[in-house]
Amino acid sequence: MISVQKVDCDNKEKKLSPSDWESFCELYEKMYKNTPDESVRKVVRSEVRAKGPKHEVFSAIKDAFIPSNNDTRPYEAAFTNPLHEVKNNKADLLVVSAKRYINLCFVFCKPNTDNYENWAIEINRVKNLFEENKNKIKKQLGHQSKSVAEVQYATVLPKEDIADIDLSPVVRAINVSNYSVWSVDDDYKPSDSTSAMTQVKIEDGKVGDSRLRSILNSGIDYRNAKNNDIVVSLFTSSRVVLKEILISIMYNNLSTGQEEPKEFDKAQFISEFVSLCEVGGSKGIKKEKLKDRAKEHLEKGVNLGVIADQDSKLKSNKSYRIMYQGDGPGPISDMINKKVVKSKIPMKKAEIAYDKARREFSPSDPGNPSLDDYK
Repeated sequence: MISVQKVDCDNKEKKLSPSDWESFCELYEKMYKNTPDESVRKVVRSEVRAKGPKHEVFSAIKDAFIPSNNDTRPYEAAFTNPLHEVKNNKADLLVVSAKRYINLCFVFCKPNTDNYENWAIEINRVKNLFEENKNKIKKQLGHQSKSVAEVQYATVLPKEDIADIDLSPVVRAINVSNYSVWSVDDDYKPSDSTSAMTQVKIEDGKVGDSRLRSILNSGIDYRNAKNNDIVVSLFTSSRVVLKEILISIMYNNLSTGQEEPKEFDKAQFISEFVSLCEVGGSKGIKKEKLKDRAKEHLEKGVNLGVIADQDSKLKSNKSYRIMYQGDGPGPISDMINKKVVKSKIPMKKAEIAYDKARREFSPSDPGNPSLDDYK
């Protein structure tokens, strides 16, 4: 059982008398034991699914701006996490057009409108960062001799979340010349068709470059596109990254005839992450960030039980083994989802039990305020 101290985030232990705290702990333990694991599992599953749209938005954008040899898509996704090697920032993708001039678009992917009041801070910070490092971006793109014409900033989120807020004050609060909010709609039905489409479209704000403005006004259908050069970013959750890396490792090992295709070394894991996470100018500091992030995902996989590193589990001279039943990579995604949900149940159960105890508890000491006073 998770101790009450681990969920006592407001330090209630010091706000109750010793006897009341003891009584509260007993009530917490009772609530914990009476909270069914299955009901907690449903809550955790819902929360895990709720985090999915962030990656879905990211995937839609990198596929919508897949490199093209024609003018139907004048912009392309260049790389992930621009200028992250200079300073941590929230930009997910850099979308670029570099014909005669360089036109840039810094893209910020959001799963919903939560914390939308921070969008202006995030974007203004990247604007300042870009102005200080313009030549670095040009060098990473391989266009040092070209001038930068337009710089666009865009926040992108699922279509169904757009109605949750009034976009006008958000757009006005952002101190850049070209800022817009885009939507990702995976169930768009044109008036002249009965079949659904997928599209990225502008919802509000200004787009400086007329070519980008035109395709966003019409809507970019990303349904049949697949940008395999970019799969994840530095911000992508371990749940998604582990799925992509382990499936890729399995396919590669099977195709090369490895005797134990489920087994791999740290170097192979890191190499797979680097290849899936195309980060601009992946050298020096940025390359080290990629390696560090890959190691974090690997450690997460071991802690979840998705990956084993014990000699007793290994059947070759490799260092790690993917832990699931079956021969092909098919079950990996489902296995990871189940492991992630299972790992989160104890803490979520503790949080639920604490909240129930908090609402039911009444201090016996008349001079001691209720826990409700500290909410």
